[in-house]
Amino acid sequence: MTRQMWQRLLVGMVTASLTPAAFGHSQLGTGLKTRYALRSVSCTACHPKAKKEKTKDVLTPFGADIATILKGKMVSQRIAATKEMNREDRTKTLEQIKREYLEALKQLDKMKAPNGKPYAEALPAGEVEGTRPR
Repeated sequence: MTRQMWQRLLVGMVTASLTPAAFGHSQLGTGLKTRYALRSVSCTACHPKAKKEKTKDVLTPFGADIATILKGKMVSQRIAATKEMNREDRTKTLEQIKREYLEALKQLDKMKAPNGKPYAEALPAGEVEGTRPR
């Protein structure tokens, strides 16, 4: 491939990786996977499996604990707002959200999971629904 084609491919990949929906679902999950050495994190870690209709308003105990820690930070709204931002502002905003989320995970470590263990132990063991250990 020519240099110009590689540059276009790289720009496309970077642009695709910065889309808010991808960040909202995968980046937060990636933070969990990295911090707790997990193989995967599904939506059901924070949102219960719904038989009839799915709703983002209903949270699992783990999701509720994360939401409590992040309360007032308007993470979802800020992620959605990045759609309208230029690349530099989008990158800065998403990096700030990522830092706040990683700080929240430090607080989460001290909290108890539904099984009574601290999340720092329950998450790496895959004892929170929607998570799989390595």
